[in-house]
Amino acid sequence: MVKRLKNFLNLSALFKKKEKAIDLPEKVDDVEKISRSIFSPINVNKSNQLKTNAFRSRKDEDEVSVNRLDYTTPNFCKAFSKKIEQPDNKRNYFGLAILNTEEIRNIDADVISSPVKEPDELINPFHADLTVGYIVKKGEEIPAEISYKVKKITQTARFYKDPNPTDLNWTGNELI
Repeated sequence: MVKRLKNFLNLSALFKKKEKAIDLPEKVDDVEKISRSIFSPINVNKSNQLKTNAFRSRKDEDEVSVNRLDYTTPNFCKAFSKKIEQPDNKRNYFGLAILNTEEIRNIDADVISSPVKEPDELINPFHADLTVGYIVKKGEEIPAEISYKVKKITQTARFYKDPNPTDLNWTGNELI
């Protein structure tokens, strides 16, 4: 209990530091690394391989939330992931998936800067959206070419399972 409280207080301090105005380029450069939060069991199979839903938009959207890793740190990405996890909904932080923007664009998808400015507890200047160019409507099947894009993005992503998911800091391998 004491460890969790300490981690929560450290996490709060981390987010207060990041709330200062940060001037990022609006255009996401091809060489930037992009980080996607991965949750278990919804984003990984029993063999700890990524499922395609890790990169599939929700209904009525064409956006998958990612972070611009070149402008932040693995510790921030992990802390933010821990902040948005939902254990009661089987959405436990499990690790990070990394892609280069160029890899995404080579699959005919894109990454668009979209800093989150509110609510205060979710401010994230490093936020971006991965888009595939299609909005799925409720009850519709995803077209084959869009499913293919999502599958290719998933296959291209480098998944880093967090060796210490309950700790505040990233202690895993270098994210490349």
